[in-house]
Amino acid sequence: MRFIRRLWALNFGAMADVAEPVAAAMFPKPEHKTLRRAAVERILSNPQDIYKSILRGVVSYNAQPHLHRVKCPTLIVAGDRDLTISLALKQDLHRRLPHSELVVVPDSGHATPIDQHEKFNEILLSFLERVSAKEQVRVN
Repeated sequence: MRFIRRLWALNFGAMADVAEPVAAAMFPKPEHKTLRRAAVERILSNPQDIYKSILRGVVSYNAQPHLHRVKCPTLIVAGDRDLTISLALKQDLHRRLPHSELVVVPDSGHATPIDQHEKFNEILLSFLERVSAKEQVRVN
């Protein structure tokens, strides 16, 4: 339903009609006020026709037939409160990517690198260290 409202706003409203609800969904907490304001400004800086084209491309692209070809280690970081992409879809992506690792971050939404930046960086660095260590063992 949120996505349909977003499409309606894009086709019949102004970018502000899109920016406010998207930013509110990404940063719903009172302490996210500054992040929410920055997200609104960032969204409003996009020309509406280009934003609409990008959204159309995101919705229509399907990488699933190619996932089995990904051979490198892949980290999937998911916020447990992401209202944009369901955890079930991320779990499915994890199942389809042969060398993937899924980490669910508690109390985070769609913008985990922003709303939980310290936790995200910790997860990413840990992943990179493990991958690097495995690569060192493989090379030696």
